[in-house]
Formats: sequence, C-alpha cells, structure tokens
Amino acid sequence: MRIDPEDVRTCIEDEVERYGDGAAPTAAPIVQTSLFSFPTMEDLVERFTAEHRHHIYSRGQNPTVEEFERKVAALERGEACKAFASGMAAVSAVFMGLLQAGDHVVFFNQIYGPTLQLVRQLGRFGITHDVVLELDVDALEAALRPETRLIWVESPGTMLFRVADLAAVAELGRSRGITTAIDNTWTTPLLQKPLTLGFDVVMQAGCWRRSMPGYSFAAFGLCPHGSGSTKRRRWQWRSTCGTTPGWRPSITRRSRRTPPWWSARCPDTRGSSRSC
Repeated sequence: MRIDPEDVRTCIEDEVERYGDGAAPTAAPIVQTSLFSFPTMEDLVERFTAEHRHHIYSRGQNPTVEEFERKVAALERGEACKAFASGMAAVSAVFMGLLQAGDHVVFFNQIYGPTLQLVRQLGRFGITHDVVLELDVDALEAALRPETRLIWVESPGTMLFRVADLAAVAELGRSRGITTAIDNTWTTPLLQKPLTLGFDVVMQAGCWRRSMPGYSFAAFGLCPHGSGSTKRRRWQWRSTCGTTPGWRPSITRRSRRTPPWWSARCPDTRGSSRSC
C-alpha cells in the first residue's frame, strides 16, 4: 500500500528551533514541568482568563504534547487533536463531552471490550446504547432512535477485522444530524483517514498497535477531529479526562520516523500480523 509522501514528511520532521550556531536537535525537547511562570502576577491573571490557549498548567497545555498533537492532526487531515493518558481516557472524553442523560448511542461492527464496558456503566446515568454487528448500513439506520446522538464505529473491527463502509456511515450520520466517531487504532491515519470520509471524531489508542509508534514504551490516546468542536471544549475534554505527560509524546516521536515503512510493508504479508 502506498503511503502519502506528505505523511512521511510529517512523521520524520520535528518542529525545533535552531541554536545560535545553526545546529538543531533531531528531536523536539521535552518540557517536563507541571507549572509555568510569568514575569508578573498581572500576566498570570490575564492568562487564566483563557487557560485553554496558554501554558499555565501542563494538565491543560504543554509544548511537547502540543507538537505531538499537531503531527497527528496533520496525519488525520483534521482541524486539531488532543492527546490523553490512554485510549480509554480518550474514549471517555468523547462520551463525556458529547453525551448527556437521555441520549442513545449505536455501536457499529465489533467493538473493543472496555469501550462497551464503559457505556454499560453510563447506563446508570441515563445513557442507553445498542450494538449492530451486521455490516449493513440499512441495519444501522434501523437501530437509530430520535434520541440517538452518537454513532461509534470500529473498522476494521476488533478481533474479526471486518470492514465497514465508512463513507456510507458518515453520510447517514450527517443526514440525521448525528455525530459520527470511529476507533481508528488498527489502521492509524497512515492507512485510513476517516475525517476525509465525513466522520466528526477519530480516536486512536497508541499503546501497542503496529502502525503507530510507541510499541511497549508508552500508553496514550488521541482524538483528532474536524471543525465541529470549539477549542475550549476540546481543552475541557482533556483537562477532565486525563492528559498525557510530556515524556510520552517524546518517546512516541522518537520512534515515529519508521511507521510509514512498517505500514507500507504490512499489507504485503497477506494478513499475517506476526510478520508485521
């Protein structure tokens, strides 16, 4: 499978500043701090009025994490991205940010077990759900209710790797005014870009999947998305559901230069994940 040259460039280039002698580090530095200081108390108070835009506390904004988020947003062709402490922290942020009591969710295709465990817990707060295993958009449409607010998809699906018609799902959601989200962990944006097919939100878990870097080194979750959410709301998703410390994106960036070649090679192995 051919990887977009622009994605290769995104993976191998870092946003770094050159020193006075013209030299530049091959990896962006880690900003390992919890708090940021300002010249005056007035400056600090002013920044607090828009904490989602300024570096005050690393749970909200951190330069190392932001550089990583910009990379993933570029790979997904999204407006922005937020990084979380784990994949399930990212899933929780989407559910908590988009749903309220009385809402209904439809899951399409085989779904990651802990995601379903989470939504079952949300039943205590008045959020209901259905799972549609039949890969037929008509079956998906039949499961929709007036109170359906979210269609959550996995494609390829967990365990069985069945592939859904993502463009058709996105079109259905758009026609009914329902937000569409997808767990894109298995394929990553190197092989599949759901936002370009019309999805609103993408989630990726980066703890061990082959095509995203970070194998066995760090757990993190990512939520790239289109233009439907305001910046403040995106910031609230992460600040309340678990941000990721600066060293995790740094480890991930360090190994980010090779995934385009892994991903391009894997389809040639005739489906053997061990060969990948």
